[in-house]
Amino acid sequence: MNGNTFILNRISIHAWLLLLFAVYLILGWTGYGTDYDTYAMIRSGRDFWLNGFYHYSRGPGNLIPELVIGGASIIGGHYLTNLISSILSIATLLLMYRLLQKAFTEEQSVFITLMVALNPWYVIASSSSMDYVYSLFFGLAGLTFMMRNQLIPATVLFALTISCRLTFLILVGIIYLYYLYVNYNKKNFVGIRNIFISGITLLILVVILFLPSWYAADRTFKFLEYGIGDWTMIEFLARIIYKNIYLVSPLILAVVGILAVKGIIQKAFSFQVTPALIAGIAMITIMELLFIKIPCEIPYLMPPFMIAVPVLTWIGKPQKAVMTAMVVLTILFSFVFNPDFLDRKYNEDRTEAISAEVGLFIRNGVVIDDINNRDEAKDRHWEDTLKP
Repeated sequence: MNGNTFILNRISIHAWLLLLFAVYLILGWTGYGTDYDTYAMIRSGRDFWLNGFYHYSRGPGNLIPELVIGGASIIGGHYLTNLISSILSIATLLLMYRLLQKAFTEEQSVFITLMVALNPWYVIASSSSMDYVYSLFFGLAGLTFMMRNQLIPATVLFALTISCRLTFLILVGIIYLYYLYVNYNKKNFVGIRNIFISGITLLILVVILFLPSWYAADRTFKFLEYGIGDWTMIEFLARIIYKNIYLVSPLILAVVGILAVKGIIQKAFSFQVTPALIAGIAMITIMELLFIKIPCEIPYLMPPFMIAVPVLTWIGKPQKAVMTAMVVLTILFSFVFNPDFLDRKYNEDRTEAISAEVGLFIRNGVVIDDINNRDEAKDRHWEDTLKP
């Protein structure tokens, strides 16, 4: 059994997930995380459970993660809050893997799952107290039930995923449009009716889940406002380009670019255009357009990334050696070194980059850098978290 076969072997997926769970768990012992929003959610949840009133951590509110993370923080500190993140993360990966098996080979399914699981921003989300894995878990669980035509649990789970992150309303909307098209194509008008009923119920549940934010905003829609820097067009453009590159690292993008050029020259791309592929491309496009409007944090790009990996695999059909190399490069980017082209300077709270120097800066892997800064982040934000 050669190395390529070992990494992408069918039997190894459960061993990989067990190993990943151990890694996420160990990393989670190092602290809540470095994102200021983590501490805002803890404060929101703590105030609800200890003082009996709700205020959203930041617009538009993330009710389910706020209550879970805040409550778990009271009971078991960052050990429990991060344990929950790790469990949800592994459950998300398992759901993703099983969905992938319906359209891809075993090796491709393992490859796609590992590319997501080992991506540094996914690793950080899985080992810290943030809401990203909550929305991803509920979303994939909802899709799983949708594919089984079990609309009641799908509707509830989709409502929960939107409650975790409102932007998932776009992704869920495209899923509903896809299933309306599928049922229309089959002349299944009962199915179309059920999808409409599910969609209306979903919107009602979403409104109910955001009522606490509405009340907290003095019964206005101020909770829909979001914070963003006062950036120039060049600063917007720089953030969009930089954060898309460092979602996966320049090395991996270089490999993808070389393979794309090679495939075009050799006319090697031969794939079936399906409604699911079109829906996936639509999701990626719309989420990227949304990011162009609000290019604040790289993890905002995780949902389109999780869709782009299977889309590119479907189109490019990479060989074993290429898939293995991509997994290895992802591990290096996450845990070993990060070839960074910007030396960023931050504001006092380290919530926003205010300037940058161009050059080549070899840094620790993205995950290692995050772990090394967790104590400092807690020292900086924890006092605000405990304020009444």
